[in-house]
Amino acid sequence: SGLDGSDFEGRTLRVDEARPPRKREERQRRY
Repeated sequence: SGLDGSDFEGRTLRVDEARPPRKREERQRRY
């Protein structure tokens, strides 16, 4: 389960980068 979680987190980050900067901008604004 530990390895799965680590892989999932890394994969999520990659997906965020592949997606348009629309979600990224919203995330930065929230920060």
